[in-house]
Amino acid sequence: MDVMKLDIRTQLNATQFQITNVEKDISVILYNKSDFLARIDTLENTLADLNSNVDVIKIDSDKTRMNVMTVEKETANTQRSTHSLMSRVDVIERAQGDLKSKTGVVETKVATIQGQVPRLQDIKGW
Repeated sequence: MDVMKLDIRTQLNATQFQITNVEKDISVILYNKSDFLARIDTLENTLADLNSNVDVIKIDSDKTRMNVMTVEKETANTQRSTHSLMSRVDVIERAQGDLKSKTGVVETKVATIQGQVPRLQDIKGW
């Protein structure tokens, strides 16, 4: 019986040793699980921050796109206004040329008349 007790005791010690090892393994697994879950939380927070940044970037991108469209419209309007002003300047320059030409004709006629006034005065006897 002593042999049997010894054998049972040996098996009991071996079983307790195995239980202790399993408990240590479970403790390590639980620590690793806790660490893993903490890392998942960190990654989820990082992902949320990134998504928030992406949303801000999208909003800024939309604003920039709208500003570009506004500038393009203003540029087109400015170009149209410039062309319109250039056309008006051309019309004014042509009118100015016509006025200079007509002024020249009038000046020539005035000079002619001024040249004829003394002859007319002589003829009328003034």
